[in-house]
Amino acid sequence: MPMRLFEMVAGLATAAAVVLFVGDMSCGGGQKEPAEPAAGQGGGAEGGEAALIPEEKYDEINSIFDNKTGSVSRCYAQEETTDSDKKGHVTIRLTINKDGTTSRVSVMESSFKSAKVGDCVVRMASGWSFPTLPRPLETSHTYVLGQL
Repeated sequence: MPMRLFEMVAGLATAAAVVLFVGDMSCGGGQKEPAEPAAGQGGGAEGGEAALIPEEKYDEINSIFDNKTGSVSRCYAQEETTDSDKKGHVTIRLTINKDGTTSRVSVMESSFKSAKVGDCVVRMASGWSFPTLPRPLETSHTYVLGQL
């Protein structure tokens, strides 16, 4: 039975969509940088800005997160008394404002039984300074804590 032209086109379009989806899912790995909003989609409360954040700023932000590992480890040492011999993680979510200050800092996930470690990390991160940015950036970072 011969296929009609539109059925062939529909089949090809479906196959192309699957290839694009699978290709998109297989790219990258590890922690991903937050996606930039498309032009014209707005960037939040600051007048709909869609300014791109330069790659150097992401590098600087990641460096600051890495440099805070020692301070965050002190939260683990001070607050986690019941599982102090175990390794765990705390993932925080925060917004880096245009002026480099932080807001909306919260624990996204924690493997520790007690909320004390996460609460301590949130208190610390609330006072961190990051580089100035063209727009606010919502991001997250995971800290692995404890003895290996």
